[in-house]
Amino acid sequence: MTSSQNKLDSLTTQITKTNTSNVNLRQEISELTSFDRFSSFAKKHNLKMSDNNVRNISK
Repeated sequence: MTSSQNKLDSLTTQITKTNTSNVNLRQEISELTSFDRFSSFAKKHNLKMSDNNVRNISK
């Protein structure tokens, strides 16, 4: 039973680490795809936004 408990603890720890990593990656994606970041990139490269060429996509 101790061996099974150790395996369970190990898997639980691994799941927790994976969940934490997923949360961190989602945050990073959110930051990298923020409107402010795109605006900054566009300004840096002398690009302009045209509302006629913009589509909003939602999940």
